[in-house]
Amino acid sequence: MIKQIKLEKKDTEEIKVKHPGILDLPEDGFKDWPIKKLVDHFVTLAEEKGKGKISKAIQNLIRWNETKNPKMSAKAQSVFDKYSKQMDKKEESRVVKGAYMENKEENYNGWTNYETWNVALWLDQEGYQDSLREMYVDTNKPDVYDLADEIKEYVESGLQDLIDSNNLPASMYLDILVMSFTEVNYREIAENYLQDL
Repeated sequence: MIKQIKLEKKDTEEIKVKHPGILDLPEDGFKDWPIKKLVDHFVTLAEEKGKGKISKAIQNLIRWNETKNPKMSAKAQSVFDKYSKQMDKKEESRVVKGAYMENKEENYNGWTNYETWNVALWLDQEGYQDSLREMYVDTNKPDVYDLADEIKEYVESGLQDLIDSNNLPASMYLDILVMSFTEVNYREIAENYLQDL
């Protein structure tokens, strides 16, 4: 894996510009800088000026030099390809991270997420909380973590019974079903039940 050098704004400010323009080309010439340094420079500029503007300017550099300076055009094409890949990775990372954070911060009907809400709803419909009241009527309330583990075991054993009784084969659907249970916040369900015990 290539180690990426991140240029700070101060690094790009020190560049002496020969031809002021969107690409802020260095005085020593586009051809003298290594591709990696140019790519990092353009990625930094894209953060400030926008990916579209920088992409268009590099493409113009490729076109303008096709006949006049084919070597520079080829280098600009190489820079553009690497720059595009790096910008795509950054964008992909932002999208994935943004979606992850959005989902983590999202609540569902007052619960941590849909999976927790759904399990709590079904447990209520099955009378699970009434069973807990009966179980702990003559004893102290259980610790929240112990109760969360107990609820998790109950739910997971029900899931395993469902899988076994229906002889469900391994499949994408079964994997998604099983993985959805890992998103359940059993401690939140336990805390909710302890308030009413």
